[in-house]
Amino acid sequence: DRESTRFPGPVRRFSPLNESAKEQRFSPVAANPGMASAGRRECPRPVRSLDAKGLACPLPVLKAKVILNRLQPGETLLVEATDPHAPVDFGAYCARSGHELLHTETSTSGILRFYIRRAANAA
Repeated sequence: DRESTRFPGPVRRFSPLNESAKEQRFSPVAANPGMASAGRRECPRPVRSLDAKGLACPLPVLKAKVILNRLQPGETLLVEATDPHAPVDFGAYCARSGHELLHTETSTSGILRFYIRRAANAA
């Protein structure tokens, strides 16, 4: 009998022989290379911001894409969202498009913030 823990994105299955299976969590950062640089560091001041709070997948990413296409390479966009799938969605989008996910954070009120730098050669 296998146990699984479901989070937004792919499901990771754990062997019942692994005693810490219930303690393990799926990491969107590990699953999405675009989020690898999402550690704590000084982020450039965003040129634009997007309020995507209350929007469900895929709208936050689609609206961010429109704005990022209008930015100059190297400029930063701040996206605020409440969609629980947003970390996985933005990580995958940045990995696919070439944009850099500079930083992610979650406020105490549950608002997710993503700082995204526009790539020079965005796909």
